[in-house]
Amino acid sequence: AGSTSSPSPPAPPPPHRPDLPRILLMGPRRSGKTSIQRVVFGKMSPHETLFRLEPTQRVETSAVEHNPLCRFQVWDFPGDYGGESPQYGGTPPPLPDPDGATFPPSPRRGRPTRTAPDAALDARTFASARALIFVIDAQDEPYDHVLQRFTDTVARAVRHNPHISVEVFINKVDGELFLSDEAKYDCRRDVVQQVSDELAEAGLPDLPVAYYLTSIYDHSVYEAFSKC
Repeated sequence: AGSTSSPSPPAPPPPHRPDLPRILLMGPRRSGKTSIQRVVFGKMSPHETLFRLEPTQRVETSAVEHNPLCRFQVWDFPGDYGGESPQYGGTPPPLPDPDGATFPPSPRRGRPTRTAPDAALDARTFASARALIFVIDAQDEPYDHVLQRFTDTVARAVRHNPHISVEVFINKVDGELFLSDEAKYDCRRDVVQQVSDELAEAGLPDLPVAYYLTSIYDHSVYEAFSKC
């Protein structure tokens, strides 16, 4: 009988590049974070993302070095990163480390009081980042819970990095719900108003936030990234 070969182990994540500016992709599951990253920087076609991508289980990093003036690193986070979503039931995924190690996560559930290890994890995540891009699914209303998570994430980010650029990608503005420009701008207006209310309640009324309507099926997501 022929021997059965064991499956190959998964490829290790690309090494962390502390020399490159860092862009963080965050947001709920299925909002399209990884699809955006693969289409814009990985040359994957939008239709391929429908069947070639698995849910992101750990922080994935990728370096973008098109030329000396366009060099940065994208960190793609799982949708339940940090444990803020109600269904979260495990430990936060490990973060890349300049020395190739991982920072030890601390187990937690729900929306607990943040502990010292979590604050250190946040510091490693946000302190050296150039931009935080929070991706929401425009087709997944209501947005209340997602924008509460956004506000929590932003508050933690600016605590460790007051100069971080905050961007919101209102993603998936395609399909039957957004056939007209009016529908897209109505959606944007609703998100802007809810974010403004959430940030004011969190004590961050003057925090600058940029908003972009995006879809991987047209040029909009490329334009949004070019302005980050």
